[in-house]
Amino acid sequence: MHEVPFNLLGISLKLQTDDDPKKLIEAIAYLEKQVEEVRQTFEIQDSIKILMVAALKLSEEALSLHPYSDHELERWTKRLIDHIDEVL
Repeated sequence: MHEVPFNLLGISLKLQTDDDPKKLIEAIAYLEKQVEEVRQTFEIQDSIKILMVAALKLSEEALSLHPYSDHELERWTKRLIDHIDEVL
């Protein structure tokens, strides 16, 4: 088990993964890039709103790359919401 600490918008987190931590580190870097783009483009100051817009952008991007069935979308969305709830 690998632990990867990071800080995003003043929120410190430690995520654990059984996979190669490089994948998680790359995902975190990509999320940080998306968050910064949202902050600059929309001039949003509220951290939760920034994260929500970034999550929507990433969801749209993921769906355009790999369309899911309705059942898979519901399951994926629930996992995303559960993960956000855990973090907050």
